[in-house]
Amino acid sequence: MPALTFAMAHSLALSASGQVADAAAGEAAADAAPVELPKLTVEEQRRAVSSPKFTAPLVDTPQTVSVIPKEIFGQQGAASLADVLGNTPGITFLAGEGGHVSGSNSFVMRGFDATGSIFIDGVRDNGNYGRDVYNLEQVEVVKGPAGDNGRGTAAGYINLSTKAPQAQSFAQAHATYGGDAYASIERRRATLDVNRAFASERGTAAVRVNALWQDGGVAGRDYAEKQTTGVAASLALGLGTPTRATIAFQHDEQDDRPEYGVLGGTVAGTGTAARPLGSVDRSRFYGLLSDYDRVDLDVASLRLEHDLSPTVRLTNFTRGSRNDRSALYTVLGALDNRPDMNTGQVVEIVTTNRQAFARQVETLVNQTNLAAQFTTGRFDHAFAGGLELIREKGRTLRDWTGLGTTGELTKTVNVSTAGAPIAPTVVTGTSPYRPDPARPLTGFAPVYRFVDDIRIDTVALYAFDTVKLSERWQATGGLRLERYEARYDVLDLTTSGNAPFAVAKTLLTGKLGLVYKPAPAGSLYVSYGVAAQPPGTNNLSNDNGSRNNGTPGTTGQNSPNADPQESYNYEAGVKWDFFQRRLTTSLAVFRSDRANIVVATDAASGVPTLYGDQVVQGVELGASGRITPNWVLFGGWSWLDSENRNAANAVQNGSDVNWTPEFSGNLWTTYRLPFGLTLGGGTQYTGASRVSLNNTSAAELPEHWVLNVMAAYEVNAHLNLRLNVTNVTDELYARAINNNSNRAYLGEPRAFLLTAEYRF
Repeated sequence: MPALTFAMAHSLALSASGQVADAAAGEAAADAAPVELPKLTVEEQRRAVSSPKFTAPLVDTPQTVSVIPKEIFGQQGAASLADVLGNTPGITFLAGEGGHVSGSNSFVMRGFDATGSIFIDGVRDNGNYGRDVYNLEQVEVVKGPAGDNGRGTAAGYINLSTKAPQAQSFAQAHATYGGDAYASIERRRATLDVNRAFASERGTAAVRVNALWQDGGVAGRDYAEKQTTGVAASLALGLGTPTRATIAFQHDEQDDRPEYGVLGGTVAGTGTAARPLGSVDRSRFYGLLSDYDRVDLDVASLRLEHDLSPTVRLTNFTRGSRNDRSALYTVLGALDNRPDMNTGQVVEIVTTNRQAFARQVETLVNQTNLAAQFTTGRFDHAFAGGLELIREKGRTLRDWTGLGTTGELTKTVNVSTAGAPIAPTVVTGTSPYRPDPARPLTGFAPVYRFVDDIRIDTVALYAFDTVKLSERWQATGGLRLERYEARYDVLDLTTSGNAPFAVAKTLLTGKLGLVYKPAPAGSLYVSYGVAAQPPGTNNLSNDNGSRNNGTPGTTGQNSPNADPQESYNYEAGVKWDFFQRRLTTSLAVFRSDRANIVVATDAASGVPTLYGDQVVQGVELGASGRITPNWVLFGGWSWLDSENRNAANAVQNGSDVNWTPEFSGNLWTTYRLPFGLTLGGGTQYTGASRVSLNNTSAAELPEHWVLNVMAAYEVNAHLNLRLNVTNVTDELYARAINNNSNRAYLGEPRAFLLTAEYRF
């Protein structure tokens, strides 16, 4: 995304959950040192956090925040946001429905949907598309209800900090080649990061260009392809002076042949009753060669900042973005293993259906922020306040027909219901063992029925403050007042009917925390936070843009008469640095309540008549940094206990919240030997979780362990070679599964990536 991050984004290297690592660890220790709020200039304060709305160093911030720096996901060979998010516990990926992208932005966090809670440089990034990491400085994961950036869920949010021009010149390039033992297409990827600084009496100007080229397949999958090109260019003026300006532009193009998963019955423990009689190669592709998934992304931004004094800074940030995604999928449905009525032979056929997705999303944001440090009486303050003006627009084409039917196998079956025979049915599909990607497609004449236009306007005021109460006590808190207005136009091209929808809400959200510092290297805290999600808030990133119900309309949770969902976070924790503050550790105990979930509506009007709620509570541990100058550690672990409270559904009431594993964890560590060889590796564990809607079946996403290793050798000061091996044990596991367990996305098999890094 555009390299217009806040000035502190590039040295942020600490985490309230202890997630800090590699080269950034040293700076984290510096930020954690003071016992009291330091008397810093604004520039020094900015280096402690990524967002201006965080008014204390993260070691003193009473909330769970995981910061994953580029050094860590670069060592791992990560390419997508989904790859990076494996470095924090409590996240479960979804299989996606209706053309939704699986993995990159379809996930829940601590049991709650986070699909519409992805931000880039503090600005909400709507849309369904795979996000690459080539232009990212770090990924920040804020957990639990948080209204810092506006309407939010009980999950928290993900903020992607992009690269920006620096005052020192550097350049580096990466070239990667990957493969595996299966029939997948080899992977090739190249990135370039060039920064050039030009000093003068008027300050330093700098230009930074990041570029990406990627071509190849998907590890362990036949025929699937991923092709991406991107360039992000930015110019900064006045670096090192009181007045600075940065302008940035990014353009990305993706052109993939998507794969929509495998039969859920090929993975042990998925809970599906339909399992193939024979062994199915994990690489089998059930789509067509003509399937596609295309994305065009354009982002432009302008950041202006002026230091009114050494302790007061005024910043204005404008960002405009547009992403267009169109996709055509062949989706496997289920395995039909009934006998053919004419022969009596069992014939296994995988049924398929066709889905299309077409959505254009535009966002325009202007943020004005004032950051200041001052004293009132005997209290020192670190303050941030501002105004945000946001317009979000989207157009979705949905309810597609005429996408064609495909299948080279047919059979006729007898069907009966409660003993009453039904006319024989013809089943058409493909083989579970040898699906033909070039099989015939008939009746292809695409037509969509509905055009959904949505516009969301937001005006928000916010103020956050950290107050030093005494030598050992400080308080952090703030409020956000937000006026949200959503307007829909749903045009039915078949009837020429129009179904307008409008909702307007005023939200007041905030947080409050108390921090006690018994020693310079540690802090203990308690906190409380509130987030809110008004009706119709997730329709620019929802996961069902192709179907008739892709826009939820005006019933239930999206009724103008529905109460906004409200989420509350209660948290207590401790953060402590060891080994002269090189290693940061954390422990948090939390509880998140999500209230006002519509569970029953009036049949005629769609107005909610009964609400339920969900509760997730648990413990999260984190440890990261440098144990020694050569030994890096980055890890986390969480335990989650969840419960649905739904008086309208006796089966669901009291059950676990879907996609909420009880245990999950991750560990990554590397050690550099004296002669330039670095060895490392890590593991990721995700426990089993229920996936059936309303718990109507025992379907679940099984637990899995993944072991990855890495070896890197510094040939000379310019060249470094790295080998990554993922899934060393070649475990067959599902990283995501749909609601009925018929379809699963497999994690990568044993695969390798060979990367050459060149600095010049």
